[in-house]
Amino acid sequence: RTIPAQIDASRRVVTTVTRADGEHVFVAAERDALPVLWHQPPSGRARWINLPQSTQSVFAYHHTQAGALLLLGTDDGVYLYDVDALVATTKPEPRDVLEAPPTMRGPRGVVDVYAQYDEARGEDRLYTTGPEEAVIYDISDLSAISRIGGIRSAAIQAAPFIRPTSDGDYVLTSGGYRMAPLRIFDMRPVWDGSLSEARTATGAWIPSPYGDVRRFTVRWPYVLMAGLHDGFFVVNMRRPSEPFVAGAFQTYAGDRPALADRARDLEGAFDVAFRNDDGAIVVTDPTAGIFVLRMEDLRMWDGRRWGTSPMNEVQRWDAPPATY
Repeated sequence: RTIPAQIDASRRVVTTVTRADGEHVFVAAERDALPVLWHQPPSGRARWINLPQSTQSVFAYHHTQAGALLLLGTDDGVYLYDVDALVATTKPEPRDVLEAPPTMRGPRGVVDVYAQYDEARGEDRLYTTGPEEAVIYDISDLSAISRIGGIRSAAIQAAPFIRPTSDGDYVLTSGGYRMAPLRIFDMRPVWDGSLSEARTATGAWIPSPYGDVRRFTVRWPYVLMAGLHDGFFVVNMRRPSEPFVAGAFQTYAGDRPALADRARDLEGAFDVAFRNDDGAIVVTDPTAGIFVLRMEDLRMWDGRRWGTSPMNEVQRWDAPPATY
């Protein structure tokens, strides 16, 4: 589908939900300097939905009890919407608003939101990140959301992207600026109550001394990541303290800009997606286009074949994650 030109390409945050009537596309953006959500139904005309706060991230999640939710990371917290309500009205009210901690309030706000079912612990978990820290919540009961852990490391100035491993034992964050590595945090001491938050990364990886890891997706034991000017990489984190390169592909053909040239920070491999059924890897590069790749050792993915949980951002909308 074609996203309208009014939406600034650098601010597009896209997520999709598949319902009985087909696939619905949601894009968080701004229109006439006001926060909006662009909704494209499978049939009929697209429409704009006004939002209460500037939205920096959006993620659709199939909650085990509440069904399809749309999670919006904003300047002052996380807004949770029922997808059914969003589809049915032009003036939806959030189901709940989760206030951000003090470090995440203001213009930078909640930079990324992600939710995943923790199979071993039987919980729907919400992962949020912003300046200085990441906060993780148990959202199994939407009427009694509770903070269950976090990440606060002196080495992190900002963490614009966060994803757990499929079993939830580790959480990975990107730095969002050059010379900042992908960091791997062991969350097991937090989950068993030994620590209230993780402060030191177990492992870290960066494509080059002046590199930048922007976005990534996790398919244990692999992390597929977009490394901007350095290209696309697959990193094996079977030993989280010793990650190593398992594959790479260069999408960017230009020169590397100077560190002071911030206007070119988003050139190169910017985002990556993986299709579990057949192993198709899609890498987007705003300077070169879309690349569809395959890796010999990753023809498909199901976590159970690796002795772990099958959870990841690819969800079934006809069944809750607890039944996968």
